[in-house]
Order: sequence, then C-alpha cells, then structure tokens
Amino acid sequence: DRGKAIAHGDVPSLKLMTDRVYDVALTFETVPGDIEALVAPYAPLAVIVSGRTVQIRVKVDGARVLELTEMLAQRGRVLGVEVNGASLEDVFVDLTQRAERS
Repeated sequence: DRGKAIAHGDVPSLKLMTDRVYDVALTFETVPGDIEALVAPYAPLAVIVSGRTVQIRVKVDGARVLELTEMLAQRGRVLGVEVNGASLEDVFVDLTQRAERS
C-alpha cells in the first residue's frame, strides 16, 4: 500500500485476513419474482439477475451463505449453485482500506 508491505503469505492465508465476501450464483428453472426482497435480509453488496441466473455478493460468514442458498432453494427449483470466496482483488482492497483507516 503506497510502497509499504501490509501483508504477506500464500493465497489461502491472505484470503483469511479479509472480511468474508462470498459470490453466490444460483441458476433457477424460473427466477423467483421477489428475489430482491428475499435476499435483502442478508444485506447483499450486489444482486444481478441475468436470464435464469442470480448472482449475489454478500459479506457474511459461511453459515449465512448456506442459509441463504437453502432459503432460495425453497423458493424455486435450483439447477445449479456456485459459491466463491474472496478474490485476491477483494483482499487487496480490504487490506489497503484498513491501512488507510489506521
């Protein structure tokens, strides 16, 4: 950050240093019409509906991600689920913002 090292380690170790950010993608047979309202209690950072796929970015712990996917699976037939943790870009942004606040 501005020429100063603020973290080092392998990729899995660096990802553990950041707040939990998950990207959840669900492909539905038919996307629930009230998808925005359904995911609102999870305070999503983004919700993108593209065709039959809903991409949701949330900053929660792993148990809440499972709760979210289970709740959505009860609202419509899910054809596919993909969950990804923080990217290296997410880690970089989170750590550099923390350094600025310190």
